[in-house]
Amino acid sequence: MRTRCPILQAAAGILGVEARHAAVVGNLLGLAPEGGVYQGATETALTKDEVLKAVAPFLAADSGAMAGGAAVTL
Repeated sequence: MRTRCPILQAAAGILGVEARHAAVVGNLLGLAPEGGVYQGATETALTKDEVLKAVAPFLAADSGAMAGGAAVTL
């Protein structure tokens, strides 16, 4: 068993930061902690099509790039 794995360490750090971001956004939107941003201990993942549908309003339709020239990876 590996005791040090840089990718897992990075993922754990990112998870914590993103959880805090979600908590702040949920608080600003007035969502309940449980069932709001945080869906519980067994959240159901979205399919690729569901994610793409949710982010479509934020993507430029003509070039496949985000506004302002930001990179998009799928």
